[in-house]
Amino acid sequence: MSLNLDRGQLKLDAKGSMRGHRPSVYLVTLVYLLILYILGVLATLLMYPGLDFNRMASLQTMTEDQLAEMYQLMLRTRPSFFAQLLDVAIEIMGTMLGVGFLSFCLSVSRGQEAGFSHLFDGFGNFLNLLLLEILISIFVFLWSLLLIVPGIIAAYRYSMAVFIMLDTPDKNPIQCIRESKELTAGHKGALFLLDLSFLGWYLLSVIPFVSIYVLPYVNVTKANYYRTLSGRWEEPAHVDVDI
Repeated sequence: MSLNLDRGQLKLDAKGSMRGHRPSVYLVTLVYLLILYILGVLATLLMYPGLDFNRMASLQTMTEDQLAEMYQLMLRTRPSFFAQLLDVAIEIMGTMLGVGFLSFCLSVSRGQEAGFSHLFDGFGNFLNLLLLEILISIFVFLWSLLLIVPGIIAAYRYSMAVFIMLDTPDKNPIQCIRESKELTAGHKGALFLLDLSFLGWYLLSVIPFVSIYVLPYVNVTKANYYRTLSGRWEEPAHVDVDI
């Protein structure tokens, strides 16, 4: 399949879609990241009963001896079976929120109304999306057993599957995986170069709050890429904005 996949134009379109969106794309991203942070803190406290909020809050000011003592405490404590179940539930919740954020970014890329409620879209097709995420993880892991490169190629091969299921929830996970393989055939290298073009932004994400801009920018651009590959470019594109 021959397509004109102009990375620069797709990124320009993403900025145009994000710029005037209401509610603010960055506010929705902030709420999404805060929820993930809270879930991460809860998971850590569940898996390491010896920790508490005070210890976690004072990590930056601890001496080496205090950090070593806390580390030994963490090793000595074992979470209960119930805590481990809750940790799995929290991880699944985080995965579904990630799917919801992709749904939000896909709607933003189309110029459609999208808000905070989109973060929970993953729960609307919970079992299929969860099974899809599990299958993708298994397939990428199995390919990674050969070498790192086959695992990376597999990750790009299945990278459109979640978008496909969000657009066509009646499809089962295997159908979405197969369609993703078809869409990305001949384009995995281009998708890799797209990620590479964000390298500078990824590095800047270590600075607090930069990720609030980078995360939607990357994912709205990838949503544009998906729409181009799949032919689902319903909304006017190529918006001229300053970069």
